[in-house]
Amino acid sequence: MSDPSELLVPNAIAQVEPLNNLVANNWRENAVDSRNSTVKQLAAFALIAGYFYLGGVGVESGSYTTVGAVSLAYATSSLFGYFGMATAPIVKLMRVNMISVVCALMGMMSLMGGMDMALAMLTVMHIFDAYQGAINENGERERTPDISNFERVRGENELEQRNDGPILSFFTESWRINSFSKKNFETC
Repeated sequence: MSDPSELLVPNAIAQVEPLNNLVANNWRENAVDSRNSTVKQLAAFALIAGYFYLGGVGVESGSYTTVGAVSLAYATSSLFGYFGMATAPIVKLMRVNMISVVCALMGMMSLMGGMDMALAMLTVMHIFDAYQGAINENGERERTPDISNFERVRGENELEQRNDGPILSFFTESWRINSFSKKNFETC
């Protein structure tokens, strides 16, 4: 089964990796996965929380309602994607990296009418998000197992299951088990 974005994106755009990443992918997709770095997990969640807060401020104040509403919808869809949920095509379309580019342009145009600190912060967050979306590779293609390499992939998956990251292991294991082991002090 092919990804819907592979069918919609023209081949000329799909060959240019940053453009393809902006139009068809989201760098925060399934970021909670233990194979992702802790920095990526925290940065993705901080951006989503910032979109919720600053988007809500914009809608409530009425000064930049459109950018705020789009940011709230983007944050909601991105939060579902952060946890690897809501894989319907319309929901995935709402969280592609190009939405950040559009919101950043809308924010810059709104800033021409008057300076608002919350709008400026939201615009900078969208610019950072679009930049990360353009330079980060889509990890879903790399993680798709190949049937011919089933034994090798199965062995790697068993290692990955045993070697969870610090955030996931904190929530899945009791904090009292191995809390004073040397391994836990090395990861801090």
